[in-house]
Amino acid sequence: MVSRDRSRYDNSGVGSATYKGPLVSTVYNNSWRNNWGRIIDQVPGKDNSLTITKRSCSNPLVSNKYYLTLDGSQFKETRLFPLSFFNNGGSANHLSVPGRPTNAQLGVQLRSVTNPSRPKVDAYAFIFELRELPSLLFGAGLSNLTRVGGNSRKLPLPKQFAKNTIEWHFGWKPLVQDYLKLIDFAYHTQRRMHLLSRMRDEGSVIRKTKLWSGTAVETPNNIVVSNSAPSAFYSTHKCVSRSTTKNVWGYTKWSPSSSFRLNLRDDTFLMKQARGLALGINDSISFATIWQVLPWSWLADWFTDIGSWLTAHRNNVPITCDVIRGCETTSTEEVYVLESSNFGLEPGSHTCTVKLVTKSRFGLSAAFPSFDFDILSASQLNILANLAVLKYR
Repeated sequence: MVSRDRSRYDNSGVGSATYKGPLVSTVYNNSWRNNWGRIIDQVPGKDNSLTITKRSCSNPLVSNKYYLTLDGSQFKETRLFPLSFFNNGGSANHLSVPGRPTNAQLGVQLRSVTNPSRPKVDAYAFIFELRELPSLLFGAGLSNLTRVGGNSRKLPLPKQFAKNTIEWHFGWKPLVQDYLKLIDFAYHTQRRMHLLSRMRDEGSVIRKTKLWSGTAVETPNNIVVSNSAPSAFYSTHKCVSRSTTKNVWGYTKWSPSSSFRLNLRDDTFLMKQARGLALGINDSISFATIWQVLPWSWLADWFTDIGSWLTAHRNNVPITCDVIRGCETTSTEEVYVLESSNFGLEPGSHTCTVKLVTKSRFGLSAAFPSFDFDILSASQLNILANLAVLKYR
């Protein structure tokens, strides 16, 4: 497809001034030069690729006032001139922000979170977890004892700490979280009813969610020449800070089959489906549930998104994902402070900010799981260390 270019520019020329007497300079204008430049590239068609780039600058103007002196010099009130460096958009370029997931990971995450078949509490997994409750209760009463040769003795302190930590992470914590969600079961059922009602009435539903955000900051302290003409008004500015923020979100479009949509007109059927979706019991046990209760699957999820991928493709009811798109906003801001001038402004007396904003929309896919071998977090390393203590000390 041929891309469309819907660019718009604001290229006011650099002003000029003539020296005709003693000079008193002050900062005069503090407004934004909005839409200095905006470039839009779009592939025709709804939900297709889109890129918008926009530059703007705040406070780029300086006022120079000339006064009538005793020697009869000519009086001139005010001349504004845009600093040429900032009038041309400055040098703002986006910094690299570390930690952004790949598009493959974002696609799986987006479809998994927005999937209507994703249960709020997986009832089958919760029932499976209840089998560990007696051992947890028994361990809570005898957490510091172990059996050696038919006698009980106290566990060493490192093993006590490791045992309590593992029981909390893999026993009590998920159990309590699921129990608290079950308390709000009526609320979650009501939300699923609202979602299904929209599908019944509108034919499809768009669901959105935030996916990732990150920030990078640096202090360049580089000097730039703000303007070079006229020569009587020469100044330099220092870039004292540069920061880039990335925000990634996405949306999916879900549509029910014609027969399922027709059945949703029955309020009793709608209520039953909403309850089933909230608890994940509309059909037989899914692969996502089986993965959740498998031993050591939590460790595999540290390096892959198989668990999320299985949830993304969970399909308890006949609803399909028609569209999956990612959207990213990258904003970079540079702050410049006056370093020197030959027209009377003191260093530090003038500040301006240059902004560069890029917005994009792009296609995503959740067709395959992906792998991630980044450095483990402190919490993950803590879990592995406690397992090692229980195993070898």
